[in-house]
Amino acid sequence: MAEIALAGTTSVLKQIVGVLSNLIVDEGSRLSRLREGILWIEREMRHIQSYLEDVDAKQGQNRKITSLVSDIRDLAYDVEDIMDTFPSDNIT
Repeated sequence: MAEIALAGTTSVLKQIVGVLSNLIVDEGSRLSRLREGILWIEREMRHIQSYLEDVDAKQGQNRKITSLVSDIRDLAYDVEDIMDTFPSDNIT
């Protein structure tokens, strides 16, 4: 009788370990995609910063450029605020 209980417990433990290992792999995959997304955002923000530096000289010449630069800066500040919400040291 004890052998049946032990075999049943072993089987359940194997299933639990299998489920937990799948959950860990899934979570690692999500964190990896999150890290890739954050790195992409950081690269794009550097590109935007370079663009803004280039158009600063032309800003007074064209109202469309002035408006676009203002909108891009607002977006950059919003992204920066969002990025500050999620500390990057928690993402490995």
